[in-house]
Amino acid sequence: MSFVKRKNWGRVKPPAGATLNWSDPINEGLYVCHLFTGVGALGQGGVTSKDLAGPNFLNTGGFTAGSTTSSGWNAGLFGPTLTFDGTDDRITFGTPGDANFNKVSGFQAVSIWFKTTSGISQTLVSKGGGGAITTGGWYLNFNASSQLQLTYKRADATSVQNWASSTTYADGRWHHVVCSFCLDTVTQANDAATMYVDGVEISLTRTDIGLPVLLSGAFPKIACREGPVGTNSLFWHGQLDNFRFYIRALSDGEANRLFNEPFAGILPPRS
Repeated sequence: MSFVKRKNWGRVKPPAGATLNWSDPINEGLYVCHLFTGVGALGQGGVTSKDLAGPNFLNTGGFTAGSTTSSGWNAGLFGPTLTFDGTDDRITFGTPGDANFNKVSGFQAVSIWFKTTSGISQTLVSKGGGGAITTGGWYLNFNASSQLQLTYKRADATSVQNWASSTTYADGRWHHVVCSFCLDTVTQANDAATMYVDGVEISLTRTDIGLPVLLSGAFPKIACREGPVGTNSLFWHGQLDNFRFYIRALSDGEANRLFNEPFAGILPPRS
């Protein structure tokens, strides 16, 4: 008889040296996992936010801070986490090949915790999609109405596909969002998105303009979106924590579990 070893961390962030439990089903298809925690190895007090899913994937993200004193490591919901100033702070993941954040077909999913009071036009996670970037891309952001939105932009920069919530979450409280989506570069009818906030699925309004194209070769980023020639925009103003990226969809139960067990599938450091 086999069993999956688990530890429920509750609302306490695991210490440095924690590892992923690959036998836990919540980690199936997990491509990137950043806890924004730890000393040295995971980046607290430094400029690197190391991927806990490594060494299977080389997705270490470099944190670029701006000039404001509020940027960098500050107290969060679970412990120290990163604060972004909304001007130029961001995390960039290696090269596009290291953390591709792309699938030609099939689902992928983002899970991230956020807190902000400035919800208008700012980005949580992106893979290109900014400005007139010629290879398109996607980004999970707050739109001009402060609604959570997944945007899939085509290469001509005017053909887009949006899935937007009807509610804003720029209320100065911590929230958790899971967004599972399929961006098919061949058959637009296959494109789909599902979004969960604080463990509960929310309704989305879909808008289609244009046709699919190849996805972006831009750098995957947290807290901004990338446009042409490496330019960045729609910077996040607030705090972010506990980011995961999957190369599959997450179920209702898994989205609920990641809300109630923010550090599900993570084991204590080996003694």
